[in-house]
Amino acid sequence: MILRRTKEPVNRGHRRTEESMHIIVIAWLFVITLFALAQPGWGAGLATFLLLGVLPLGLLGLLARRRRSVTREQRSHQGNGADAERDHKRL
Repeated sequence: MILRRTKEPVNRGHRRTEESMHIIVIAWLFVITLFALAQPGWGAGLATFLLLGVLPLGLLGLLARRRRSVTREQRSHQGNGADAERDHKRL
């Protein structure tokens, strides 16, 4: 097996960060659900849940998904260029 060094640092804490973010999202939804249930009417409770719970978490999810796709795209472009350059040097 051949091991080679890469110029990119290894991010070993990435998975732990995602897991802690899930806990924060669950806690946020729990608090907002209790807050919505404490509202005087069902309409106010529903509006509270949607505006303070679903909307912000949906926006955060959208931003996180875009960031992941951009990062994945950049990594694929970096990998293709490095492989082509290394193959060219072998010739």
